[in-house]
Amino acid sequence: MNLARPGIYAVRSNSAEAFAASTVEHWLNSEGENPLKSCLWLTARAQGELRKLLEPHLLNGQPALRGLDVVSIRPLLGSQGGNSGIRELCRSLNSLLVLKPALVVLEHAWLWFDQGNEPLEKRNPRANMELLHLWAQHADVRVILPIEGAFSQWCVFTDGLAEADTSGQVQFSPWWPVAWGFKSSLWHDADKLASAAEHVVLNASSFGDLRQLAQSIHRLRYSSLSDMAIHIETCNKLDEHVCSVLLRLGADTVVFDGGEISRWLNIPVEKIKHAQTSELPPTPELSNFASDMHELFMPGQLALLNSTEFAIQGLMMQDVCRRWGIHCSLTRLSLLGHMTAQTALRLANFGKAGCMFTATREAVYLFKLWANPPSDAELYDWLEVCFYDRLLSIFSGDIHLLQMDEQKNLLMDLHSELEPVVFAAIFEGSMTEPADVAEVWQGEAEHAESRPWSRRLQRLIRPTEDTKT
Repeated sequence: MNLARPGIYAVRSNSAEAFAASTVEHWLNSEGENPLKSCLWLTARAQGELRKLLEPHLLNGQPALRGLDVVSIRPLLGSQGGNSGIRELCRSLNSLLVLKPALVVLEHAWLWFDQGNEPLEKRNPRANMELLHLWAQHADVRVILPIEGAFSQWCVFTDGLAEADTSGQVQFSPWWPVAWGFKSSLWHDADKLASAAEHVVLNASSFGDLRQLAQSIHRLRYSSLSDMAIHIETCNKLDEHVCSVLLRLGADTVVFDGGEISRWLNIPVEKIKHAQTSELPPTPELSNFASDMHELFMPGQLALLNSTEFAIQGLMMQDVCRRWGIHCSLTRLSLLGHMTAQTALRLANFGKAGCMFTATREAVYLFKLWANPPSDAELYDWLEVCFYDRLLSIFSGDIHLLQMDEQKNLLMDLHSELEPVVFAAIFEGSMTEPADVAEVWQGEAEHAESRPWSRRLQRLIRPTEDTKT
């Protein structure tokens, strides 16, 4: 794997431990030519197993072993540790910088995510990953997180995301840093990108803000030109998290430092079109842009969350709205006296609502993203499709909060709810299951399935025995 620059790289394999071991083995075998001269391996393997793995190198007296440091995390596993979270992990890694690692292979990363005593607005996976990313940048280190099974949500915020076999051969990389920027395989296979029918280049500096750039990419991707390759040029390096969002919205590459697309991707100059903002296709339904943005940051989770998770994710999405120039609403629907939260939620139309749900014993709450501030009419039109029964049959009234300060206060209250509702039994029996990824998009299921991001995302968060893409 080409680890172009310091950052966080999540790689999924059928066996995370086997992948971690093969990564270290590869580093040992390529020590003479590997630019990463030292490796730190945080592993849960037993001492005997480690010795068996390293014995051939010990017997040969390979000099590479002088650059390998192995630290056990077994005590953490035994105590269900990591209770201090990512910040404590960064402190621990700081203490290991005396070993001068250039590469860190960190097993069981989940021990540190979603943990700790951070302020509530910093407990979300995006904030966790940004903190670890900042440490990697400061320490000039590449951190590999071997993942087994479904990707956790925090994987969405890594600098590079890939799927590999246990020997380390990459099979699919949704996005990955390269020397000249970032490259995605979501829209075109890596070996077929240069042969796309048309290549459109957008210069980031010609857009007033991130929202304009993001919406333009989104417009191009869902225009009629389905075989279009979209490239972003930027003279100033964009934040890595911003780059991954632009790639998921529809871009194929992000090129730093004004580099030439034709040079990096071996594309004939005559096939490249530098698009002006005035030449972009008409804006599609803005509701699609907002719901797609929500799905990008919360893959497969636009359905029912417990009140604590709802609050944490809501605060994260508020920060997303500030950064990307979009808007959010928080709606409280008061339950009628004879109606329980569980019954009301069994009537929720998760597939068309395109938002997060939670509930207390007195009310149901919905958190939704909007491209523009919604009017009262838009809010009520949307609410009408959120439930299978009439709202007047379920709820006694509604309150819509559009100001972020008011939303934050309510989210804090939901996080500290003393008697949270248990949702485990809501979907038992013949009732519809919670929405899966394809169902959260606006429109018919056939249309949803035609969206390339949805198909790719299904493969990422719902792995099958056959992990080939």
